[in-house]
Amino acid sequence: MALFTILTVATEIASNEKAMEGLSQFAKKGSNAIKNFLKDEDDLPELTEKDLDIIFEFTEMISSLLGQGAKVNQHLSIDKMKVVSEIIDELCLSKNGYMQEPLLNYLGLSVEKFEENIAQRIKNPFTIKKITRYVAKYELEDEFYSYLCRVMMSDNIVTVDEQEFLDTISDSFGINKFDKRALETSFKE
Repeated sequence: MALFTILTVATEIASNEKAMEGLSQFAKKGSNAIKNFLKDEDDLPELTEKDLDIIFEFTEMISSLLGQGAKVNQHLSIDKMKVVSEIIDELCLSKNGYMQEPLLNYLGLSVEKFEENIAQRIKNPFTIKKITRYVAKYELEDEFYSYLCRVMMSDNIVTVDEQEFLDTISDSFGINKFDKRALETSFKE
C-alpha cells in the first residue's frame, strides 16, 4: 500500500512545478529501540509527546531528502520513487521498522494516514538547510547520505544533475571526500 500512496502523489508532483521547487542518539538507536518495545500493542510503554515528535521528525526529514533526490532531474523518476518507498517501508512499516502497526494503533493512526503524511512531506519537502541542521544535531549525516545514494544510484546511472545534488548534500552535511567516495561506492555495481 505504501508504494501505491507514494506513487500516486508522485504523479501529482510531476505535473506541479511549484511542488518541484518548493532522534541525538535516539534517532540512531530509534529504529531498534522502538521496534523492540513496540512488538505488542498491550506491552506499549508511555510515550511522551517529545518521543513522538522525534519519531515523526526523523520520518519527515528522511522523506524530504529522499523525495528531493528522486526528482533531481526536473522530472520525477518513478523508479527512484519506488526505491524511496522501499526505504520508507523498511525503516517505518516493515517487520523491523519503527512505526509498526501496534504503535500506529496506540497513536490512533492508520497505516494509510501515516503513508499520506509521508507522501505530503515528499511533495512539500523541507529545505536542504533545515535537513542539514537536523542531521548535524543528531549526527545522522552518513546515514542520510547513504539512503540518498541508494536512491540516486538505484538505476546504475548518475546524471550530471544527480551528481551535483549528491555533491551539494555531501558538502552541506560536511562529509569529507574520502567518506563520500566510500559511501557512494557501496551503492555502485
